[in-house]
Amino acid sequence: TTTAQNTMAAGSGAPLRSAPRIAYITDIEGDLEFFHSMVDASPVLCRTPWPKQPGLCRLDFVSDFDYFVMGGDAFDHGPGDLRLAEELLDFKERYPDRVFLILGNRDMNKLKLSSELHDQELRRSISDIPPPYFHP
Repeated sequence: TTTAQNTMAAGSGAPLRSAPRIAYITDIEGDLEFFHSMVDASPVLCRTPWPKQPGLCRLDFVSDFDYFVMGGDAFDHGPGDLRLAEELLDFKERYPDRVFLILGNRDMNKLKLSSELHDQELRRSISDIPPPYFHP
């Protein structure tokens, strides 16, 4: 049997809950097809029909007590960046205490784009822009 199945406590007839499992995926870098193949191979995760988007699937858990961690670098140059973001955010909204999204360096680099491309920033002289700061 798998941990997703209930087993019975000896003599009590009460179902036992198996230990929770954790699915951990990292470094998808926008490759939605690869991400879906990882989900499909997972004993913890599955994809189910998405009621708001007919024809598409969304992430779900196989059991009611498992967890998911996205270990960073979800986005970069892959063709599925936006769709992947939509799937991960939907999953997090539905399971806020069981889904954890860790930002990697590629994800963090994308966060700064909106401020760097703001009109006020684009009007700055190159000489007014401080160089990158690195703390050893």
